[in-house]
Amino acid sequence: MKILISAGHTLTGKGTGAVGFINESQENRVLAKFIVEYLKKLGYEADYHEVNSGSDYINQQAKKANSKNYDLVVQIHFNRSDNATANGAEVIYRSSKGKVYAQRVQNKLKTEFKDRKIKHDINDLKRDLGWLRLTNPPAILIETCFVSNKSDTDKYTSNREKIAKLIAEGIADKTITENNNSSTSSIDKKLYAVCVTACEYENAKKMQQELINKGYKDTYLIPR
Repeated sequence: MKILISAGHTLTGKGTGAVGFINESQENRVLAKFIVEYLKKLGYEADYHEVNSGSDYINQQAKKANSKNYDLVVQIHFNRSDNATANGAEVIYRSSKGKVYAQRVQNKLKTEFKDRKIKHDINDLKRDLGWLRLTNPPAILIETCFVSNKSDTDKYTSNREKIAKLIAEGIADKTITENNNSSTSSIDKKLYAVCVTACEYENAKKMQQELINKGYKDTYLIPR
């Protein structure tokens, strides 16, 4: 399965995201990269994409989405409202296939944020969203939470990787176990020597024998 995760909005100029307790443009990129890593851990081919400037950034993002035979393209966003109490997560779709993915992701996000339900961009929101109109593969747009709501942003900033994990699980319709989710690197598989102390020969020899008696056969005396 080939998936594109695109960070919404530009970083500068026209097209920058909402600003509140967090900066949407910046967090779109942080969260999207985490999602890509989790999808890769599940064995999926996942690409990351961002457009940092340009008045036609949506067209550029859509061009990338249509450049490969992706099975799903996802754009990451955060919501904003003048009503500081507005909160929660929602996933927006247009196609019937997109609706399936939207509900899967929403089912995961609602375990952390208020459930604002999945929404059809035209029928429910009365908006013609370029990301959903211009992309050929099944597409969804995730409004993770509200940058204008402190409770939402506090929950997000203290759990960025967990939120990314939930989104990846929703996309894949799989649960990432602790083994899959571990950040164990190749260095953890190396063998390490444990040095305890340095002392005179007689005491060192005595300590070595004690360790051998306890089952630690590979013990050595190393002159200092």
